[in-house]
Amino acid sequence: MKDLLLKNIQYENISLVNFVNLNEDEKLEVLKWRNDERVRTWMFYDKLIRTEDHLAFISNLKDEKKNFYWVVRNETNESAGVISINKIDPANKNAYLGIYKNPFYDGKNGGGILIDALKKAAFETCGLHTLKLEVVANNVRAIKFYEKNGFKTEGVLREFAFKNEAFMDVVIMGITSSEAMA
Repeated sequence: MKDLLLKNIQYENISLVNFVNLNEDEKLEVLKWRNDERVRTWMFYDKLIRTEDHLAFISNLKDEKKNFYWVVRNETNESAGVISINKIDPANKNAYLGIYKNPFYDGKNGGGILIDALKKAAFETCGLHTLKLEVVANNVRAIKFYEKNGFKTEGVLREFAFKNEAFMDVVIMGITSSEAMA
């Protein structure tokens, strides 16, 4: 599975470019998105990421077996954002997702493109049964987005994330392959 997931993936009019295949300028562009206030505000780790740390993270991904990251491009090759499949458990056929929209993306339906790409990568390409996510409880917009896209709330990790000098609840959500393909 690792070799397959390190390659770029093409689905109809969406392409997934694995982080390890990005050129230097593209890597720096991803860092710009991730460090943008509109993105990092909602991340568990919401501090600015240094360039050298970002580049080292991407370099180490070529040896990863459980965590894969892609830039998602639409049919006109505009980058809608980033998706990831993390903590892949092949025996139990589950994993966690990561997602953030390129804050400078002007195209339509950026979030929809990203979530569709995630479902295809997780369920069609990886053959997973279940995909989970964790979202800070005050990120109501994201929770509604996930619900609209078939994810169900499965639980709450009480006071699990420390953000803005306070402990915050984290909502666990999930979707199965049969729910995603319905």
